Amino acid sequence: MTVQEIKESIATLELCREALEQQGDHIGAASTSMTIIGYKNLLRKVEGKDNV
Repeated sequence: MTVQEIKESIATLELCREALEQQGDHIGAASTSMTIIGYKNLLRKVEGKDNV
């Protein structure tokens, strides 16, 4: 995945999370939040900002 694709995926997932929260699906929203965290960690690694 390119940096741009990762950023687009994060944006899409954030919209999905908001929609899930509005529908009252808090478990789905929480799961989506965890996926977003994973994508943000991936983005940091791809951009070279993760020194782990």
